[in-house]
Amino acid sequence: MENRLKLKSYLLLATFVFNFTVSLTCFAGLPESTPNDNIISKNKLIYLKNRDIWVYDTLSKHHRQFTRTADISNFGVSADLTKIVFVRNAKKLYLLDMATRKESFITDVETDMSNPSISPANDKVVYISKSLKEFTPYPSNKAFKTKVRHVWVIDLKSMRKTDLTEGS
Repeated sequence: MENRLKLKSYLLLATFVFNFTVSLTCFAGLPESTPNDNIISKNKLIYLKNRDIWVYDTLSKHHRQFTRTADISNFGVSADLTKIVFVRNAKKLYLLDMATRKESFITDVETDMSNPSISPANDKVVYISKSLKEFTPYPSNKAFKTKVRHVWVIDLKSMRKTDLTEGS
């Protein structure tokens, strides 16, 4: 009898832990949707609120929370509305495919990044990132270091990063 009670207690505890883990996993990702659910379409506005992406339907006047991460600082949407590129924790860049709901890590930087944007062909992402540069102002000969913003592009197939403003 005592063993049965222990077994029931363990099963109850295991069920609770499983349900709690599943609820946290669902909360951290994207809200559930049906395959025909066009979360992003031409009659919707996409905005950032409380470090998550939200969608406002201009026809139904309904607000809907799209992500549940609480760590997004910037985002961009592809021209064909099939992908979202976003920055997490100011240093990590991700791409979200709307059809598959698959989130892919793209790159990270040492300081911060902002203003991600996807090319019309969905094959490149451009973003702005600070980098530490050394300068010697004229007429002084004393060098100093400061953070400078640069425009970067990353090819999504090769994952090769290029600094577009390297010489400026």
